Amino acid sequence: MDSKKIAQAHFKNNQEAKEIFVTSDGQAFVSGNYADLHANSNREGKKMKIVSFKTAEFETVKSLTAPERIAFINALETEAEVVEALEGETAKTVKEAGAKKIEELTKTE
Repeated sequence: MDSKKIAQAHFKNNQEAKEIFVTSDGQAFVSGNYADLHANSNREGKKMKIVSFKTAEFETVKSLTAPERIAFINALETEAEVVEALEGETAKTVKEAGAKKIEELTKTE
């Protein structure tokens, strides 16, 4: 379950929200209090993890220039992060930098 994708979908439906809280069972909330309540009083009786995402996390990368997006991609640490950063990317140089970073991350020595 990808918490970030869940949060992104909820930001689209709750455009006034400044933060989305996603519990480890995939439930999303615009209120941290509701997320805490759900995480602490669920049917399984287990404490759930809560991850929060701020609106800026989804807007910032898109507003960067191509060289800034390349620098962002080069700073990522996993293949999954790079693939996610490249979603919807149209700039050839950024795509090439992403492919090179993926190759670097998957290279086994």
